[in-house]
Amino acid sequence: MANLKRHTIELITEVKDDGDIVSMTYITTPFIRTDVTYEAMDIAEKMEEQGKDQKEDDDKKPLTNRELFDLLVDFTVKLYNKQFTKKDLLAGLHGPDALKTLQEHVAFVMTGTQSEQNTEMTKKFLERKG
Repeated sequence: MANLKRHTIELITEVKDDGDIVSMTYITTPFIRTDVTYEAMDIAEKMEEQGKDQKEDDDKKPLTNRELFDLLVDFTVKLYNKQFTKKDLLAGLHGPDALKTLQEHVAFVMTGTQSEQNTEMTKKFLERKG
């Protein structure tokens, strides 16, 4: 069987008056198609272009920060097979960590790097399937 890998994302669903936070954790499907990897590579390329100095005669303009962020958000919603909406994702990510979290999802799809928690979750899933 293929070496299946999964990734998770935690979205805040409520902040209570006393400061307690309610969240929901979502998990990707155990099989991620290669065309999604292609999409991740395209996004990574656009992130690289973002950081480069553009020559005046360069016809290819980098995306604005907002456009790139929107690409990352749309990709993440797709990666989780629309278990949540774009609106849910934007409302549920902690602003200071949002960009890093979204970039980690692109890196996960491209490299297959999993956290220990995600590796353990995948093992349990495969054991149940049997």
